[in-house]
Amino acid sequence: MSLFDSEEGAPTEFSPLLYEADNFASAKTDKSVFDSSKDFLAMGVPIAVHSAMLSFYNTGVESANWFGRKSGLYEGNIAEASMEQDLQEADDSGNLLQYYKEHAEGLEAGGLILGSFAPGLTAVKALKLMQEAKLTGALGRATNLLPGKISSCARSKSQAAAEERIAISIWSNCVS
Repeated sequence: MSLFDSEEGAPTEFSPLLYEADNFASAKTDKSVFDSSKDFLAMGVPIAVHSAMLSFYNTGVESANWFGRKSGLYEGNIAEASMEQDLQEADDSGNLLQYYKEHAEGLEAGGLILGSFAPGLTAVKALKLMQEAKLTGALGRATNLLPGKISSCARSKSQAAAEERIAISIWSNCVS
């Protein structure tokens, strides 16, 4: 039985399991399951994405501060961005900041996971696209990852290398 199916089979009614979960959540927190999921999608996901981007930004700031101090290019520090300050500036009502303060650990963990996996998965997808010859243009030709698009200079070098390997293998078989 699906979560949103009813026993009578009417598509407009919800499952008794969902009603019980909603009643339990409402009694415990004065919020419905639907309100919590709406808040998660409307505020939690964007805050977690912002947390991941803020992590990348602060890493760059920390690196710039370190290299700047070591090389003597500038004195002082570039200020790192703060999640609470960004949320205060973005939302006048304070709902985002309140939601962040209530769920800070989970949102930061979500941002950490997103910031860890998203760049790697994007790079793997880009490489697969280039290897499947779906990416054309200068990048594909520059990286030489497009099959059938090898320049004549690269083709002659690869043919010469193959001929050299064949000659070496023939010679080693004759000598031994």
